[in-house]
Amino acid sequence: SAETLKEWKFEGDKVSGLSYPSEKISFRISPDVKTPEGEPCGEFTVKSAGDTKVPWSTQINFSSKQKISAGTKYRYSFQVRADRDVKLSSSCLQGESPWKTIGNSGKSLLLNTDWQTVSVEFTANFDCEGAVRSPMLMAGTLPQGAKFWMGSVKFEKLTNFLPLALNPEWKLSRTPDGAEGKIVKFENNTLDLVKLCGLAKEKNTVYLSNEFESPADGMMQVGCAADYWFEFSVNGEKIYDTLETGNKVNTYQPTDHVFNFPVEKGKNRIVVKVLSGSGGWKFVCGKVPFREKTNQIVRIQRGKEWRPVKMDKVSWNKRTLRAPRIDLFKRIPGTALDLSQYVKKYDIDRNGRLKADANGELYFENVPGEKVRLRGFNFTPGSWDHRFFTFSKTEIEEFAEQIRLAGMNILRFHFLDRCLAGGSGFPKQGKDRKDIAEIHIPQSVDELKIDSAFADRYYYLLKCLRERGVYVMLDIFTSRGLMTEAVNAKDYPRFQMFDNPVYQKHWKAAFDFLLKKPNPYTGKALIDDPQLIGITFFNEQEHLFNPNSPENKRFTTEWRKVRGASAPEFNFTLLRSDSPDGAAAREFLRGKIRKMNEFYLGVVRESGFKGFVTNWDMFMRGLEGDARADFNAVAMHTYHAHPNSAKLSPADFKQRLAYGGWLRGTMANVVQSSSIDLNNYIGRAATTRVLGKPFFMTEYSHCPQNRYIQEYPVMWTAFASLQDWQILTPHANTVGLYYRPQMAAFDEAINRFASMSSLFTAFGWQRGDIRSAEHSVSFHVPESVLKSPLYIGAIGSGYNALSMLTRIGSDYRNAKNPAATLNIEPESFVGATSMGMYVVLNEEKEKNFRILRDQVENLRRNNILPAGNRTNVNAGIFESETGEICTNVQKHTLTVNTPRFQSVVLKTSEPVVLNDLAVQSVSTPVSITAISLENDKSIAESKHLLLCV
Repeated sequence: SAETLKEWKFEGDKVSGLSYPSEKISFRISPDVKTPEGEPCGEFTVKSAGDTKVPWSTQINFSSKQKISAGTKYRYSFQVRADRDVKLSSSCLQGESPWKTIGNSGKSLLLNTDWQTVSVEFTANFDCEGAVRSPMLMAGTLPQGAKFWMGSVKFEKLTNFLPLALNPEWKLSRTPDGAEGKIVKFENNTLDLVKLCGLAKEKNTVYLSNEFESPADGMMQVGCAADYWFEFSVNGEKIYDTLETGNKVNTYQPTDHVFNFPVEKGKNRIVVKVLSGSGGWKFVCGKVPFREKTNQIVRIQRGKEWRPVKMDKVSWNKRTLRAPRIDLFKRIPGTALDLSQYVKKYDIDRNGRLKADANGELYFENVPGEKVRLRGFNFTPGSWDHRFFTFSKTEIEEFAEQIRLAGMNILRFHFLDRCLAGGSGFPKQGKDRKDIAEIHIPQSVDELKIDSAFADRYYYLLKCLRERGVYVMLDIFTSRGLMTEAVNAKDYPRFQMFDNPVYQKHWKAAFDFLLKKPNPYTGKALIDDPQLIGITFFNEQEHLFNPNSPENKRFTTEWRKVRGASAPEFNFTLLRSDSPDGAAAREFLRGKIRKMNEFYLGVVRESGFKGFVTNWDMFMRGLEGDARADFNAVAMHTYHAHPNSAKLSPADFKQRLAYGGWLRGTMANVVQSSSIDLNNYIGRAATTRVLGKPFFMTEYSHCPQNRYIQEYPVMWTAFASLQDWQILTPHANTVGLYYRPQMAAFDEAINRFASMSSLFTAFGWQRGDIRSAEHSVSFHVPESVLKSPLYIGAIGSGYNALSMLTRIGSDYRNAKNPAATLNIEPESFVGATSMGMYVVLNEEKEKNFRILRDQVENLRRNNILPAGNRTNVNAGIFESETGEICTNVQKHTLTVNTPRFQSVVLKTSEPVVLNDLAVQSVSTPVSITAISLENDKSIAESKHLLLCV
């Protein structure tokens, strides 16, 4: 990250700090030339040529007052192009005597008619304060008449991240100045203030101070938590606080709140104000795994690192917000990317119902013995920016045909409840944003207010998909407003569904409408149509059990009726408690979930629906594993680098894509770590599978704003194949007809990596190029664990890392899963804490590393890993039992080596040799993949290959 010290924008009549010799250079704001992003440009024309032997004989300076510090890194950057091939040079130097150049800031530029981004980073080699030219352009070599254009010029100080170096001794005081304080030390990153100060009432206040030395100016990163409020200041400046929100989560670990703070070379002083909660008082502070998050808007500009594939101008109709079509990405029948020629088209009527055998493998009742894998995407039809709510029948036909040409055979409908109730299209504004508590909640199919225009499009799409052999899955409920016109829901329907008959009757009305109403275009109701293979009762209903959600406290009233009026509040602190009340709370919650499942399954039994049913599809803890055990399939969601919403920074950044409240005043923070990790998001999800039941990955994505997005297609193809999963539907609309105003944080039609992931899985997983593991390991979670505080923990990484070696799953009912080669009872579980929309697992790394080493040896003893397998836990190398996939979690690299599919994922340059694909060197993190386009021929034999870089 970086701090902008000065930015020169070419706006208005005068650009402050810009100087040039007017007898040699003319300047104006260009009336017709813009940067590739549409920003205004400065236009410079050479009136009189300088001395070509003395480049600095003509200078263009961007000057400002700055304080430069030796050892600190800086950067100047701008976009530039010329009307011809010319040479220019730049540097950063003092703007006053002695006019010294700062660090290695000089750069020679070769300009041409294409835009290029100039970005020069350098380290200051001396201290100075005053006028600085950042940069100075030396244009003496430019001929008369030469012209060049520049976008805005930015001068930045780069962040120097330093290791956290706090003093182990803190001072505890009742005043911020530390007067009359006493020295205290943390134990396991925690200071128990009740022991030190007692607890009299809520919001008692103490101050903790820490004086420490920093070797240089820069930034440090720290993790903190408090029971229950804290304010963190450094050198007199407030950096971070939870005074309005409280700690939010009840885990009280350093990972609860992670932030950066500035330090100066030499002595620094931290002061933390800590306020007590209603039942506790503590402060937590310590090192955390480094998170490189963006804390300001990042602009992607064309240059050496970023090169646009296509830069056609996308114009928007501001009245309708309608964008041009994405015809660039249309699949053409018969071409190499017509994936329908590589995978089988299904005849829905001939095949009959989709079923599962004792191993969890899918098959059609009329075609037993034929293995079935379904690939598609999570379809959100109501989004205004995807335009489905405006599609004509011709466009719906085209949309369905593009899905077929992509080789897809399933669509999971998402937020269908809101769309059918009139919620598709542009976001509702003002008085139209009703809360579900303000309206009548329909109790029967007849009371549902259905948007007939949207319903017609929905039914017609089902017909078009059916004709093309594409199956569907449905969420009965997804939206906050359920199947009503409401947008908000203060009553929190995920909770109300447990006992409120009004909400349960509404759910049954939605179920009956979606499954029992005949499609006017097919004459079939979905309940009788094998096109519908399964349903999810309430998408991600366990958001209710998010550790930082106050909604789980809603159980308190009923809990106290059961436990007594003096029982503590029902919350995650209680569920985590190893006390009689904690044990009773866990049993109470398990009973509530069993009753919830009984309601859902009762409606299904009464209806006669014969498909698969799923729920509790988001989190990966014992709580959800126990809850899912009642269903005939397991569905799961998992994401890498799931973005967190943050306030816009800088606050005055000009947003051009906000609509109503959509995106206004916010930006996304995205973690920039690699997904090829020991405790990766695919392995965590793999643990939730129950061997012997089909496993549906109904939502997943790798955020495209993560710098290692190139890992995504290969990771999913490799490990979905090794694990032998049955359904893959990434989130969200991988096929589309129209541009969106901004690339989404997940999969979509304009995200090329989403398309590559779909393409790779079509060959590696769906066609079967990559073999599945022959063996499998089941982790049995016994009843004793579910009765303990570990109920809200998850199986540790020492076990889920085995997903890189063989098939894995967990079982909450059977000590010996008959579908497993090896059954293991885990000895390590990790706590779960929430980071916005996703869950982070906090674990004892050394313990899980030891477990992993032991379990790898266990796999060798049981002949799951064959002789010669290259797995080496200490070196971070994991080779699958098939020998086709090799992962290095220390280098964050991956190779796949099969006859028809070969791939290399690298971070730095190193030679890699596979059977038919060899990589000599690379200059940037990259994935390189070769695929045979002939189903019956290897890469070596095939005359038609697909090479993707």
